[in-house]
Amino acid sequence: HFGHIELARPVFHPGFIIKVKKILECICVNCGKLKADI
Repeated sequence: HFGHIELARPVFHPGFIIKVKKILECICVNCGKLKADI
């Protein structure tokens, strides 16, 4: 489905919330660098 609806506020797909949370937990809030060495 390629349609979309303009909403007053952003709404995130519930299936992506856990993945986004895990990604954000890997980034330092002070400097923005990855917390783990790759």
